[in-house]
Amino acid sequence: IPIYEKIVELDSENISAIIKLLQYAIQDENKDAVFKYADEALLYLPQRLELYFYKGFSSYLLGNKKESIEIYRQGLEKRDSDTDPAVIAAVFTTIGDTYHELDMAKESYAAYDSALVYDPYKLEVLNNYAYYLSEEGKSLKKAYKMSKKTIEAEPNNATYLDTFGWILYLMGKPQEAKPHFKQA
Repeated sequence: IPIYEKIVELDSENISAIIKLLQYAIQDENKDAVFKYADEALLYLPQRLELYFYKGFSSYLLGNKKESIEIYRQGLEKRDSDTDPAVIAAVFTTIGDTYHELDMAKESYAAYDSALVYDPYKLEVLNNYAYYLSEEGKSLKKAYKMSKKTIEAEPNNATYLDTFGWILYLMGKPQEAKPHFKQA
């Protein structure tokens, strides 16, 4: 860590060293260090969405959920055509998950929809989104389609099978649901 800190001190835009520092801080479960490293790096690399992701996630872990969403949004404003779509999808996914925890379903679903624009097969989003819709008894056909994609991609994933079975059950198809529950 001291070596990477020295590298960043000498070259504040060395993204490889910054990412290493962030990884070590995460490994050590040092939320304050993650926030600090990301925050300092953003002074020199304000266009790097992944730094906002780290900073936002550490803010979330420190108990500041609404602040974390604002940090993610700041990062999304900086994205450009070179920004990795997978990183954009990850940020929107995390925003959606955070909104869900804050009982803000409309905002959560909007964030999930945005994540799926950048990665239409982001399985965790498809599964969670489908499950949350089914829990509300809303848009079961949409939930079904999303959930079906997850079990097509990972036919032995117990979580995805359970969600798919649950949606089938709610759609009034308990016999179709049963084998999915059993397999799960």
